[in-house]
Amino acid sequence: MKKLLFKELRLCLTPQAIVFCCLSSLIIIPSWPSIVAFVYTFMAFIVIFPMAIANHDMEYTAILPVRKKDIVKGKALLAMSIEIISILISIPFALIKVFFINGSIPATDTYSDLGINLVLYGIVLALSGLFNLIFIPWYYKNPYKTAKPQIFTTFLIMVVMISIVIIFVSIPEATTFVNTFSGIALIVQFISLFAGLLLFLGLSALAAYLGGKRLEKIDL
Repeated sequence: MKKLLFKELRLCLTPQAIVFCCLSSLIIIPSWPSIVAFVYTFMAFIVIFPMAIANHDMEYTAILPVRKKDIVKGKALLAMSIEIISILISIPFALIKVFFINGSIPATDTYSDLGINLVLYGIVLALSGLFNLIFIPWYYKNPYKTAKPQIFTTFLIMVVMISIVIIFVSIPEATTFVNTFSGIALIVQFISLFAGLLLFLGLSALAAYLGGKRLEKIDL
């Protein structure tokens, strides 16, 4: 699997996708919903999969001594790598925002928001797993058409993100709780992060399994 992932990174990862991945750094923008910065991560796939089709990546991979389900696992690992790297890129910018920017903004210019905490990253991980679960099996139902699954799945994730923003804007007490780094609130943060990680890994593994089952029915 390591060789398949290396192949995906060398042949399918485009400069545009890297740029989208790095846009999670926009989390540093003052008075901006923190979770919105991660929507660009999912837009990276709008570039990757059409490019793979144009470069006949499917046909090339099919002639390698690998099983069809391993082809899907390679793409799933690429998707997971992009999502994890996007999160890692955001962390230093998030810390700069927390320790150097937020304190200089007057209270009158701020609003209730999910903020930057372990709950945020747990939610992002869970949403990444959900994206993979919907998109990958749907894509491998017909791996030569990408528009419909990409547009629908990205739109769905955006709707969920907007809903989360609205919830925390509407309930200031929830914002205060998830941004408290002590007591029960801190325990909830760690539980949220751990649950998000489990969902990310579990849903992504299920996505690869279902995608592999669908690709096996296709004559490449």
